[in-house]
Amino acid sequence: MYSSMLILGESSHSAHVLERGVQLGLAVHRTEELLSPNENSEDAVVRLGREKHAFVWSASPQQYPLLTRVAERLKRPHFPWRTNIHWTQEAHNALRDQVDFLETKAVCTWEDVERTLQEWGVPLWIRGVTDTGSDTCIRIRDEGDLTFARQKWFAACATRPEGLPLLVQRAMEGGVYRLYGFKVGRDFHPVEVVEETVSDGPFRLPLRHVVPCGLEALPYTYILDLSRTILRALPLGFTAAEIEFVLTDAKKPLVADVLIAPNIEKTAADLLAYALGLDMAGDLLRVLQGEPPVATPNSDLGAAVGWFTPKPGVLKAVSGVEEARTLPGVQKVVVPAMNSQDGAPVLRHITDLETRDRMGYIIAVGATREHALKHLEAALARVTFSVEAMVEA
Repeated sequence: MYSSMLILGESSHSAHVLERGVQLGLAVHRTEELLSPNENSEDAVVRLGREKHAFVWSASPQQYPLLTRVAERLKRPHFPWRTNIHWTQEAHNALRDQVDFLETKAVCTWEDVERTLQEWGVPLWIRGVTDTGSDTCIRIRDEGDLTFARQKWFAACATRPEGLPLLVQRAMEGGVYRLYGFKVGRDFHPVEVVEETVSDGPFRLPLRHVVPCGLEALPYTYILDLSRTILRALPLGFTAAEIEFVLTDAKKPLVADVLIAPNIEKTAADLLAYALGLDMAGDLLRVLQGEPPVATPNSDLGAAVGWFTPKPGVLKAVSGVEEARTLPGVQKVVVPAMNSQDGAPVLRHITDLETRDRMGYIIAVGATREHALKHLEAALARVTFSVEAMVEA
């Protein structure tokens, strides 16, 4: 085990991991604080890693390629960085005769998307339109969706690395389940399956996550076995992983997405902590140092997280937050728009198409998943967003 961690880049999603690292006694060193802009090179970062006897970590996708190179030179535990598009396609190519995937095709130009549309027809899903390592998924159901996706593609071309592929999939709107776990060397340690409800708009976004997932024993076990097969087929490494499955009408899970990154979303970490007593951030830090996760449940509750999705417009006010916090089962109410100094909401344009950060979320628990969902929906209904519609000039 290492005595410290060297941070190559942070994001709004990394604070809980750093906080847990400090609680576990790790010294936290940030390259941006220790290196001047003139000396912040790969060689300088490697030198710092040796001096501090640190393992290296980043929660910023822009820094993942550097993280891989530095970890390789330092011979620290890591996983070779690629986008979820790459790993989904690699798993599909390696295991297509053993594992059932959504019908999938990697393409590099918008002309390829349109040719696939002519070949397959609608509906389609397109992953990776807007940025480099994201799990962005856009539905193509009609000409309007196609125009929207095309606009997003060309708007992102200025910052999108040349040759980065898109993943086009033949859509299937069944039940959605997300498996969380850790890759340790060659092995994969599945932790839990979460039921996911997604939005109906062009952006296919998570709206609810629930534990327990409600699956029957057979498909649940099948998902665990599939996840082990998929992650063992990928390179050796130490990281967190998520796999998205879609359940067909015949209750057969199909692999939709393989997302591998050295981070765990705070909402997922909190959900599994409230339901099962798991320390996902602590386990991530153990894995990043080359150790297996503990992942031992010490409770058995239902838990659910739900995100706010206000109508399009300019946010003017938020009400009901404190009232929601007092309701039965509610553990956390997070509304980032209210985090201004005077408590008034931050004015920001929001839409139901692009609020990938959404406007916040609520986590509730109950004796069962049904009780947790009941508490969650009651709390979400108490919070009101006053939104002024945008007027076209």
